[in-house]
Amino acid sequence: MHLKQFGDICQFKIPLIRNPLKYTLTYFIKSQNTLIDLGGESEEAKDALKRQLLAADSSLSKIEKVVLTHLHRDHSGLTNYLKENSNATIYTHYVSRNYSIENNDLKELILKEFYMFGENSIIFPKIILHQIQNKSSSRSEAYVSLNDNDYLDSDKRFQVIWTPGHAPEHICIYDNQLKILFSGDHVLPRITPHISLHINEKTNPLKDYIESLEKIKKLDIKLVLPAHESEFKDLEKRVEGIEKHHLSRLEEIKDTVRKGEKTVHQISSELSWKSSPWGFMPFWIKHMAACETYAHLIYLRNRGDIYESIKNGRLYYKI
Repeated sequence: MHLKQFGDICQFKIPLIRNPLKYTLTYFIKSQNTLIDLGGESEEAKDALKRQLLAADSSLSKIEKVVLTHLHRDHSGLTNYLKENSNATIYTHYVSRNYSIENNDLKELILKEFYMFGENSIIFPKIILHQIQNKSSSRSEAYVSLNDNDYLDSDKRFQVIWTPGHAPEHICIYDNQLKILFSGDHVLPRITPHISLHINEKTNPLKDYIESLEKIKKLDIKLVLPAHESEFKDLEKRVEGIEKHHLSRLEEIKDTVRKGEKTVHQISSELSWKSSPWGFMPFWIKHMAACETYAHLIYLRNRGDIYESIKNGRLYYKI
């Protein structure tokens, strides 16, 4: 089996089931016996991880550390599998300890969210309940907390960079020896990372994300190793492209709100979407899109560009 290598770093492809991204890119640092991200939970993923570790002259039992860039299931799904088959310590950013949501809570949250966003009624098909199960993440007290600017090793080669936005606990890892950034989902070569907000969260993720982009632009980076798609160079150019995308989206939202007071769903329905028109979106994609719109609305509201009100339990926005 051929593995891509970058110095002492091997790139693994861990398949994702029923996910258009197809796989999560996991990185094995041979000199540290460390894995960065794990992939989603499936028998195919377990088999792929074992086979690729073997191709890298290693095995599950030899893994000493696992670093999760964030706790979304496509990154942390194999956590329990690693615990059962190794003595590895699992690391994640300390913010993750304050974030926990169970399956039933998530279902109720989505029902409330759809109403507040402007949808009249929804029915959960069985497939949606399955997707909710996959979206919720188990939180473990066994995780060891990392902080911004911590190092993974005593030689201070691998530095933790806290980059909230895509997730509150998101981190990148900077290899200051090879000038490599393990970017997780913070920066991807083609897809714009999903920045969203739920009604139970009191944060401003788009503001956090833009500030996190500026943070990594200051680093001396020759190569970016993301968790999806493929490795890439010229981080600064990619960051500028992402920033332009969000500025354009903010202007599009303001143009929509100028036409009159609207709900989150009404605004979302008038925006341009690459995946498919709003009316043709599957349930889960539509909900993700609405949460993304909501994150942009909160950014504009906090900046004083638009006004928010609640009428009969629904959110409305106007200029």
